[in-house]
Amino acid sequence: MIRVPRLRLIVLAVLSATLAGCLLMPGRFDSALDLRRDGTFHFHYAGELVFVPLTDAARSQLAGGSHAAPGKATPGKPASEQTEVFTEETCTRPDTGEARACTADEVAAQRNAWNKRKAAPPASPGDARAGAILATLWGTNPGDPQAANTFAEALRRQAGWRKVEYKGNGVFDVEYDVNGRLDHDFTFPTLEHMPTIMPLVMVTRRADGTVRIEAPGFAPGMGNLSALGAALPGKTNTAQSPLKGLPEMDGSLAVTTDGAILANNTENGPSPADAGAQRLIWKVTTGHAVAPTALIRPN
Repeated sequence: MIRVPRLRLIVLAVLSATLAGCLLMPGRFDSALDLRRDGTFHFHYAGELVFVPLTDAARSQLAGGSHAAPGKATPGKPASEQTEVFTEETCTRPDTGEARACTADEVAAQRNAWNKRKAAPPASPGDARAGAILATLWGTNPGDPQAANTFAEALRRQAGWRKVEYKGNGVFDVEYDVNGRLDHDFTFPTLEHMPTIMPLVMVTRRADGTVRIEAPGFAPGMGNLSALGAALPGKTNTAQSPLKGLPEMDGSLAVTTDGAILANNTENGPSPADAGAQRLIWKVTTGHAVAPTALIRPN
């Protein structure tokens, strides 16, 4: 029997909890938040959203269960000679969730992801136990061939998600749009059964009427698993050497308000917008220095 090193399991458990904040990260995207004196707000996010445990980089480091690629057995061969062949996954309509024919690009992305998983080495019993730890902490096992579909369906069930389509390598093409009144704190995203996710964007109300906007998920350090690579036994990755293959952050956050901007960490400060409002714009990239923050008095 192959025993899993106790240290490895402990490291995985601790890192799983710590890296829950890195569970989601932006890819290529645009986002905008509008705050008004009448207490209303509008938030929009469109582009790529990366579910880190499903990326090739994360799977290779976390060994989340079996690396077997989804497919079907070759007909007419005995079990000892069976080999898997690529099979097209089901695509769905973002508005209804109904099955539809996949586009050529979607099939190509599925095949590319399948080929990468097929080329990966088989998992050990220790990898399976590590995957079970992650499944308990994160709500899904990255080694499950249906993990991407499960995650996409979970998003579609929630209000605000207008589009959720899987592109491969942990990347989803999404659109999220929500309006409301700022009589409560707001965070994006929130996911059922995953309470430990660090928000990409959060709006916090203070007792004095001011509103603090933070985007911790747009910080440059959120997008790499180098800390994980450095901590796992036998790995040599460092904070200066992020894991290869993880999608890059490349997008923007725009905050528009007709209230008073008390503080912000943009490079150029506020600029005029329509109807006497002001706008703050942050460029968000993997190499960006800080996470966007601002303090606003809406009324």
